[in-house]
Amino acid sequence: MYLLHLSDIHFRKPLCLEPSMDPDRRIRDLLEQDALHLLQQLNAQIDAILISGDIAYRADPEEYSVAAEWLDSLANKVGCSQKNVFTVPGNHDVDRSIVGNDILVQSVRNNVLGAKLNERSERLFGVLHNSETGKALMRPLEAYNEFAARYECSTYLPKPFWIFDLEIEPGFFLRMYGLNSAIMSGPEDVEGKLFLGDIQTAFKEEEGVACLAMMHHPPEWLADKDTVDDALNNGARIQLVGHKHRNRCLLSQFGVRLMAGALHPDRRELDWEPGYNILSVRVESGDKTQELVIESHIRVLQQAPDQFVAKLDQSQSDVWVKRYPLKGKKTAESRTGEAQTGTKSTTEDNRPTMTQKSRELVFRFWNLKPSQRRYIASELALLAEGDLVLPEHERYRRAFMNARDEGKIGDLERAIYNAEES
Repeated sequence: MYLLHLSDIHFRKPLCLEPSMDPDRRIRDLLEQDALHLLQQLNAQIDAILISGDIAYRADPEEYSVAAEWLDSLANKVGCSQKNVFTVPGNHDVDRSIVGNDILVQSVRNNVLGAKLNERSERLFGVLHNSETGKALMRPLEAYNEFAARYECSTYLPKPFWIFDLEIEPGFFLRMYGLNSAIMSGPEDVEGKLFLGDIQTAFKEEEGVACLAMMHHPPEWLADKDTVDDALNNGARIQLVGHKHRNRCLLSQFGVRLMAGALHPDRRELDWEPGYNILSVRVESGDKTQELVIESHIRVLQQAPDQFVAKLDQSQSDVWVKRYPLKGKKTAESRTGEAQTGTKSTTEDNRPTMTQKSRELVFRFWNLKPSQRRYIASELALLAEGDLVLPEHERYRRAFMNARDEGKIGDLERAIYNAEES
């Protein structure tokens, strides 16, 4: 399995509207060329694209529109299904004007951050489980959630994160946790003041499963950094972060922590270093043991001539390799309940919140025209009258939940197919 890791894309609205004046286009072109060359050497293609936050620059819908178009193009070029893009929000995906001006949003945030550190997770849990306070807390992420809905990676109440299993090979899975470290971000962030909460880090270890955790901020940016750091090291063999705009690979007995450089950094930064990562994840099995083998290709942009090159490890190798023991193969019986979970998982039940089939259906639905989406939801009676006032991403999430609960998934799939063919 091969994963492409990006962070801090920072699509900016003025340049989105004037593509010919975009100085970052050259960086994207070089990344695509380098990734294709490396994949050709590896005789591989990408199975999933993972983005650890900051897709937009000012959380503007037009920035996300351009980002989605480029990600579709990138996926096609590296052999990845367009639906196999996974995202988490960063601080630039937070609408800071809402955080700075909405009194209810400020009140809800202050209610959580004003609690003692050891009481904040419980306070956050309560806020997320109340429909009014939960909506207020998520309001600054509304534009991001509209973008992430097509990948089934939106932040939905009451769970501020998502979980998905990617099959490494038969019987072995990579369980990916998309964590929301931007939930308390904005209008100005101070290192050590953000908050994640232990409701997001209850990683579940079981046979045939290795965990990957992805979030935007490194643990040191969080008030609960020690708790989060311990949880990551105890439960996640692969840890993907961004925010610091520096490509780093930390190999330890606990896990591989990759910090992706900003794809589009602020050019006013000193020593700016665009970068991305490609990871190979595989299982090597012996007579009685299995090992998870992680090979990381850390790519950074070199100037004059401008091209992406490998960042070398301490032995001057261009591949960073780490091995970890892995519990025995996951049986068909242990997967039976999981396949049924869909979006029903609760915060206490850390099984996958989405399945491959549900993601494909959601992606196809969001690729339809807005009028087609409205028609399907109305024709199948998937929305109650009160749902119509909800943000679009939340409205259609309710439609999918209702389709599942009312046994209409087959009808929904046929309606999507008919709309695609019309």
